[in-house]
Amino acid sequence: MALEQKARENTVAATSNFTTEFGDLIDRNISTTQVDGFFNFSGEGPACDCLTAAHVVQAKGLSMTLLPGELRLLWFTIGQIPRQSRRANHHNMLIGDYGHIPNHSDYLDRHPDGDWQGENVIKVGEGRFWGHPLGVMSVSEWEAQLRAEYNRGLDPADWKGIRPRDNGSPFTRGLVEFFDMAAVAEKVFDHRSSDPL
Repeated sequence: MALEQKARENTVAATSNFTTEFGDLIDRNISTTQVDGFFNFSGEGPACDCLTAAHVVQAKGLSMTLLPGELRLLWFTIGQIPRQSRRANHHNMLIGDYGHIPNHSDYLDRHPDGDWQGENVIKVGEGRFWGHPLGVMSVSEWEAQLRAEYNRGLDPADWKGIRPRDNGSPFTRGLVEFFDMAAVAEKVFDHRSSDPL
């Protein structure tokens, strides 16, 4: 559990150093060697969507937890790092967990080129959730942001309120996600046993 807790704490720390602009990079197969390029860069850096940002931040947190260079030795892309989903809501999810807060299902019908079909967030503290590009807000503030983006440019007769929650959870299907830390620990142990850094 110590490894998992440290990875969760480091994921939270990584959110404050994420300096990438919002953009169209939607890639779940970013090389683990590219992760650091999303943090504290000077000048031009990569741009990405909110899901890529959430996965990169979690990968950075794991990288900070492991020995230097170990993340890239164990996994070629961030998509290869084993993940585990579980049912949770914003009250009982753990720091470092990622969840997706969806907008109304017809958002893309109303806004075909829109960027706000949902927000991917990481819990960073009690009642606080980091998302890219706006930073840290409460779930209610994220839901209000999504509602505002849904209603933007529409006739007031077509406006909608905040999307109803799934069984009390603001997250898609009531699921949140973090690394499968048992699988991560096993791979780290095997690697260090056979080829210590």
